[in-house]
Amino acid sequence: MLTPYEPVRSLTSLGGTLPKSRLKSKGDRAFAIRALLLWNNLPEEIRLTNSVSSFKSLLKTHFIDLLLCDVILKLSFSLLLLSYLYLLFILLVFYLFIFFLYFSLYLLPCLLFVFFFYW
Repeated sequence: MLTPYEPVRSLTSLGGTLPKSRLKSKGDRAFAIRALLLWNNLPEEIRLTNSVSSFKSLLKTHFIDLLLCDVILKLSFSLLLLSYLYLLFILLVFYLFIFFLYFSLYLLPCLLFVFFFYW
């Protein structure tokens, strides 16, 4: 069992402010900054667990949920895009059918008449 730690000063994981970095391109990627941001983005129930095994289990579950949400979002977007493409294909086939129907019923007899009449 872990013993509770009582810090002397306020910790950034408990609502304190993050240290400022001098360089935006490299400083924000430093471990001291990035680790605190990742830790603060974790749900509170994960951060406040009492044992290492439950922390690992909750952390794995949290990452799998994030991954599944991302995958489901990408799949739903892909399916939506495919449905729109399928709808466009159906409309294209319909318009081609109407054009050929119009061509065969109206334009083709007119063209044949003009061709045979003037030749």
